[in-house]
Amino acid sequence: IEGYRHVIPYGWDHILFIAALCLLSFEWRALVEQSLLFTLAHSLTLALAIQGVVRLPASIVEAIIALSIAWMAIENLFVTRVKPMRLALIGGFGLIHGLGFAYVLGNRISESGRFYQALLFTNLGVELAQLTVIICMFLVFYTCVPSTRMPLVQKCVSACIAVVAIILFTTRL
Repeated sequence: IEGYRHVIPYGWDHILFIAALCLLSFEWRALVEQSLLFTLAHSLTLALAIQGVVRLPASIVEAIIALSIAWMAIENLFVTRVKPMRLALIGGFGLIHGLGFAYVLGNRISESGRFYQALLFTNLGVELAQLTVIICMFLVFYTCVPSTRMPLVQKCVSACIAVVAIILFTTRL
């Protein structure tokens, strides 16, 4: 439940990142694959950070997280489909986001007494929250946006997310 709550309602960075993923393509299978890739990547660095294997200053991690959101949103303005390079970026950005999770959720997981079980359930909660965001995006866009306007709306919302992320980045420097 902690992983879910970290994203919904508290994880605005996470919600914006997943929303940016959705805005390139609402192809269900591709979105689930991207979400799972992101979760696997941040699970790895979350575990490594909790174990003390890897650590970066929180200020740098938070700034890079904001940049990752901006990158995905800006890419949506110029790309029309998911390409292998985007998947590599999602994995790389997931690694950074995992370090961010470690600052917020690391103590709870390490103090649970059941490290692997707590890590697994935290990440399952995060993945369920990501799927909730994807479903909500899908429902909002497909019930509120006419198909003829969909590409324009996707670009406009991506631009808005990019602006918000750039503001986040500058405030975190």
